[in-house]
Amino acid sequence: SNRAVVDKVSRLEAQVDALQEENDGLKNEVSSLKRRCFETELRCEALEQSVQILKKDANWVYSAPEIPRIYWEEEEEYEDFEADQIDEAVKSMRVYCHQLRKGSAPGKVEVGPQLFDYPMSRHDILLPHWQELANALNLSRGSINLSIKMLHLDQSVMDILTPCMKNKLERFHLDGNDYTSSNMGIEFAISTVMTGNSSFLLREKK
Repeated sequence: SNRAVVDKVSRLEAQVDALQEENDGLKNEVSSLKRRCFETELRCEALEQSVQILKKDANWVYSAPEIPRIYWEEEEEYEDFEADQIDEAVKSMRVYCHQLRKGSAPGKVEVGPQLFDYPMSRHDILLPHWQELANALNLSRGSINLSIKMLHLDQSVMDILTPCMKNKLERFHLDGNDYTSSNMGIEFAISTVMTGNSSFLLREKK
């Protein structure tokens, strides 16, 4: 009878709905497991990097060569007050590295000349200092509020920093920097957020 057919269709629809609900639940569970596996892989990679750094740095000293203040004024032709700020910024990187390695870093790690109203040009002489900072970040306990301000960030700097910032940053600020290409700052910030739980703020140079 029609009634029997209707009842059968209703039962089948209910079964389909139940199976769909179960399937949705399984999909959510799989997605959650994939996310947890991804986060675990990131932590493992970070730990492996830390082990490698510690093996090399059993008797660590800050190895990036000192840059005399006069270099910025005479060789790079910065003004006197600019040279002072750059010199202070480089010295701060050294201090932050020591603090991060000892687990005593302040709430915010600020890299770059804080009072500049325009970004510095590219200086490869800073690459060893970036490497020291990257190693220190990798060895830190995480939850770092990192701000990079008024610097030129090219691919070589990003290649140094990106692998060492996984699951280490709570906040990541890029403020007024200069980049090799127009989208590089956005890509750098997004890649950092995707490899951890950090939030980011990106302010382009004016």
